[in-house]
Amino acid sequence: MHKPSSSTGTHATSLTDGTRTLSYADLARETGAVAVNLSGRDAHPGDVVAIMMTRSIDAVVLLLAAIRAGLCPCVFEPKLSAEEVSARLVETRARFLVHDKSVG
Repeated sequence: MHKPSSSTGTHATSLTDGTRTLSYADLARETGAVAVNLSGRDAHPGDVVAIMMTRSIDAVVLLLAAIRAGLCPCVFEPKLSAEEVSARLVETRARFLVHDKSVG
């Protein structure tokens, strides 16, 4: 994970979407919590986790958390058909699929 330079500090903005803003410290805390949650769901380093989420801070946090947990994130476009998602899940051998409310 990118560490902020000493001139910016951990309270500098790392991500923003215009509504929500995370500092580097917030980003580290959130990715750590999500990484622990993934590991607690029997995800092991090297496992593929498929991510189907709209572009958002939550999607970035999940992507970074998966990497932090040693997982292999595979991002799927949320608008894929069910058949295409199924085929990609088989092809990537994903053990997990994480999605937001936009998928459904």
